[in-house]
Amino acid sequence: MLKKIITRIENRFSSDGKIKEFILIDKYQSSCLDSTTSLVDPNSTANVVLSLTTYTTRIDHVFLTIESLGNQTVKPNKIVLWLDENEFNEESLPGTLKKQREKGLEIRYTANTGSYKKLFPAIEAFSDTHIITVDDDILYPYDLVERLLNHHTKQPLAIIGCRAHKIVRNTDTTPKPYTEWLNEVDKADNNDAFLTSGGGTLFPHTIDRKAFLNKDLALKLCPNADDIWINYLAKASNIEINKMPLNTAYRNKFHFLSGDTPELKHINVLGGKNERCLSDMQKEFGFHL
Repeated sequence: MLKKIITRIENRFSSDGKIKEFILIDKYQSSCLDSTTSLVDPNSTANVVLSLTTYTTRIDHVFLTIESLGNQTVKPNKIVLWLDENEFNEESLPGTLKKQREKGLEIRYTANTGSYKKLFPAIEAFSDTHIITVDDDILYPYDLVERLLNHHTKQPLAIIGCRAHKIVRNTDTTPKPYTEWLNEVDKADNNDAFLTSGGGTLFPHTIDRKAFLNKDLALKLCPNADDIWINYLAKASNIEINKMPLNTAYRNKFHFLSGDTPELKHINVLGGKNERCLSDMQKEFGFHL
């Protein structure tokens, strides 16, 4: 009986989540097509750029994510969508993105560095600005930017993330295999936090850009695992990484849109690529996370 009650409760919450998602999708479709309100505030004192990338299978839906980023309590100075210069051109852009460009979205073309497309070119282009990287398949809470910036005032030199795994360690402090880490925890001590960048990660303008922009080494050691690169480079550069505490209720405000291609996490975890990347990074830098 108890199991049936729990199942009904779980189904109710799942149903409510889907209903909220459909409502948000309808809202953002309407605002994209009908609203002329700017997605950005170039004069904002926030001094922050939102950076994301996408690819062919999601190009027709990324406008939903962008609308959620433009409907923030604190508007960013810029929202920049980075596209593979060999995959897209002006003629191939969907009308939704052209419409959003009229409202402040910037579309820039760059070399294909995979998941690094939202990080490398942004770090190069905006040297005196905080950068928040986001994924292209999430409808974000309306106060995401405000929360990250508020947390930044408490930890001004730290890289701050909304999502993190907790590194589980052996008795000698070495990390256990990646598959044994605790996924998507609400809290994690800085020494054991492993930021996963999709939910929103703030890079302060003070980070060592030269170190993070070692593209050849990043693509050699972690071609599909930018999270590993970010966490290792932060430690190598003595930059604190900080998991912004989020309770379950707030995490449920992130609505994940379905994709058409295998997620990187499945490729990297199930294929063992994260473990190989971690091993290669340890050999290169001489320490473990």
